[in-house]
Amino acid sequence: MTAPFPPDSTQHPLAVITGGAGGIGRLVIDGLLAAGYHVIALTRQGSVPTLEHSPDVTNIRCDLGDPQAISSATDRIRALGAPVRALIHCAGVIVPQAASDLDDRAVREQVTVNLQTPIMLTTWLLDLMPRGGHVVFVNSMAAIVPLGGSSVYAATKFGLRGFALSLREEVRSRGIHVSSIFPGAVDTPMLQKEMQNGGSAINFVTLPVPPQQIATLILRALRQRGKDVFVPSSDGIFGQLLLIFPALWQKLLPIMLWMGEKGRRKYLREHRNGTGTTPP
Repeated sequence: MTAPFPPDSTQHPLAVITGGAGGIGRLVIDGLLAAGYHVIALTRQGSVPTLEHSPDVTNIRCDLGDPQAISSATDRIRALGAPVRALIHCAGVIVPQAASDLDDRAVREQVTVNLQTPIMLTTWLLDLMPRGGHVVFVNSMAAIVPLGGSSVYAATKFGLRGFALSLREEVRSRGIHVSSIFPGAVDTPMLQKEMQNGGSAINFVTLPVPPQQIATLILRALRQRGKDVFVPSSDGIFGQLLLIFPALWQKLLPIMLWMGEKGRRKYLREHRNGTGTTPP
């Protein structure tokens, strides 16, 4: 069931979020509600579990892989006539495949959900954002580090990083903030599915962080001026070095793969022992 938009909406800052039913997005919604926002959640299922009847959540069924569905959802948001104070892009999809084995469907899905949808949704809602509004992109370290076996995913994340950086320059004079969060691996069902389908051991150079940590950083970003946040922070330093010295990656790759495989085994061991945050 979709909660109606509250008649006193002018008293509630409005936040729009994609991926609200996911491991990170659901926690972000909890934080937004605690901060007094009215949340519009765009989900494929049309609802966020346990929040179907919340008066402070408007659920809009929307397949993020369908540009027409995004357009229709945007029309519904615009029809509400309320300013959008926060736009948070949490949705993402990865289909690990070697470049020689790419199939059209997987390419289209990743490009649409990871790149085209956040670009178009931002574009169509940008004129509703007042001074002090904030756009947050949940990106990935794959926007900095080449990810063999997931080239399309990496391409979408590189592209999203470029869009966010350029957007920040365009809207600075309007007082709108743009932030990007760059996690490494996050301990969610998406990571488990990725690894079951041949995901890179690079994910485990550092152990996956809990989704609550990323949700906290997203909510914190909304209270600050736009910036890039890397998780862990050491990845930001490493990423900047790679941007300056791209050839460094090839020299470090054997070490990174060794560390990643070691971390992957530790992750699986902890989950088998019941100490992980998600089941194996």
